Amino acid sequence: MRIEPLNQRLLNIRRVLTEIREGPERTRASLSRRLGLSKPTVSEITRILIDVGVVEEDGVRPSRAAGRRSMQLKIKHDAYCVLAIDVGGTNLRGAVVAPSGLILHRLAERTRSDDLEDQVCQLIDRLSGLSAPAEIIGVGIGAAGVADPQSGMILNMPALSRVNVELGRHVREATNLPVLVDNDVNYATLGEWWRGTASGRPNVACVSVGTGIGAGLILDHKLYRGSHNLVGEIGYAFHEEKLPEAPYARFGAMEHFASGWGLQQNARQSIDAGVATCLTKERLDRDGAHAILDASLHGDPLSRELVHRAGIAIGRVIANIISLLDLDRVVLTGGVMGTPDEILPLVRQVVKRVAVPEARDVVDICLGVLGDDAVLIGATYEVQESLLPELVFDRARNGD
Repeated sequence: MRIEPLNQRLLNIRRVLTEIREGPERTRASLSRRLGLSKPTVSEITRILIDVGVVEEDGVRPSRAAGRRSMQLKIKHDAYCVLAIDVGGTNLRGAVVAPSGLILHRLAERTRSDDLEDQVCQLIDRLSGLSAPAEIIGVGIGAAGVADPQSGMILNMPALSRVNVELGRHVREATNLPVLVDNDVNYATLGEWWRGTASGRPNVACVSVGTGIGAGLILDHKLYRGSHNLVGEIGYAFHEEKLPEAPYARFGAMEHFASGWGLQQNARQSIDAGVATCLTKERLDRDGAHAILDASLHGDPLSRELVHRAGIAIGRVIANIISLLDLDRVVLTGGVMGTPDEILPLVRQVVKRVAVPEARDVVDICLGVLGDDAVLIGATYEVQESLLPELVFDRARNGD
């Protein structure tokens, strides 16, 4: 009898789990055909999944063979859940999420920079109280900043003026739960690719324009992080003719005028300089960049100028990404994109004029459909893909 290597067995468990979760009417025979695995291998894996309570049989399906019927398999959706956290520069969001990506419970509050680690743990504790009777298989945290998924550390959080935040370690020690930490735009990208407007597309960029600007990449159906987990830091894209006097630090070159933070800073400087505008500092304090977007819609000259510059810059970067990577779709997300009538037409106009000609009419540029839930849903996907197979494997090996 051939015994599978441990890594291969774990991979096969992951593939079977994903196929059952994503596909309708999955039977052992159809899994064998679709995954190219032997029927005994599929039968053994499904037996393990049923024994540990993750998968259940659900009705019968007529078989191609006369007189035989096959049992359908599905994820047991009340067996487990994921706690997903979105650490934004302004808001902290959390949710209890079902295996399908359905958000069952949600909580939100303003982000506190000074005690972020404790704040996240307290939010997780409150969410844990809402998760019963489902088992929590792990926590997925998407954070606005440069993250190291291997260590769970957030190296830089510009919007919160924090560096080297050991959020993963802190949460693991406080909750005794498995924890994954990644950049929030990476998780938003996974969310839109798994359950959003980019569902199933092989090559996708998700560009988030909020307090800062970042992008996530799906290449050949996989999230691409790069050599140093720095893929998508397009807020640092530089197009000026004159070099800055000092290196950019907290925010990058493009973020200084195209992000929510940059729009507000430029609006404040213009108000101080006496430029005629309907904007006030009080309104900016209350509504942030949305005040500028709204004023632009209503014809305020300063706001229209600021928004136009931002839209052209975002479009220019997206055109460069399309020309470089030959994508299927570009998804725009983030708070600044919440007023699409202002920026989206400019982005499309720029791409039509400057991207490689063969791509201009075949690459879809659209808005995300998951909104604030994109990070939470993407975190749920990653936790299931990374942590659930190992949990099943360990329990099967230990006879739990």
